Amino acid sequence: MTTLTAPADLRLPSPRRSRLAWAAADSVAVARRNIIGMTRRPQLLGFVTIQPVLFVLMFRYVFGGSIHIPGVSYTNYLMAGIFATTVLFGAQNTAIGLAAKSAEAAAAAALPLTVLLTFPSSAFLVTHNLPGPLRAYADHQPLTATVNTVRPLLLGGPTASHVVAAVLWCAGIVAVFAPLAVLRYRRAA
Repeated sequence: MTTLTAPADLRLPSPRRSRLAWAAADSVAVARRNIIGMTRRPQLLGFVTIQPVLFVLMFRYVFGGSIHIPGVSYTNYLMAGIFATTVLFGAQNTAIGLAAKSAEAAAAAALPLTVLLTFPSSAFLVTHNLPGPLRAYADHQPLTATVNTVRPLLLGGPTASHVVAAVLWCAGIVAVFAPLAVLRYRRAA
């Protein structure tokens, strides 16, 4: 048997990239696939665009009359929470897309779990009115850190300490779960 090889000038060299460059390229590829998938499922686009509006209407007009925030209207207070949870739910679609290859059942359970863990936070109410253990949880979770960063940008006030807390939460979550996700994704491939 004879093996034919392509002339040296026709073979393309494989690109030499750092692990970070490969991770970034893979992230862009997965994001592109997810965006294409979203455009092919109009119901998902509807959920992504209608859900924040429904949350504003629900919290403002259903619960807004019973929630009083000293010194600011509840509507203005609410918007930072709506913004942060909308971003959270959008990111969850990407996470589910990645997890679907290896853990369909776990990915399906992620939505209700995320919703349940979202509400005890400063996104929709003042946490000092919550009972002790629930207040401790609500005050020290990533959504609260993110909402507390966005709220002063909308209402005015200092943001530096909140930004540090939010960035540390994000970095910690990525540091823990990115390697686990890559490992699981590689095993499924």
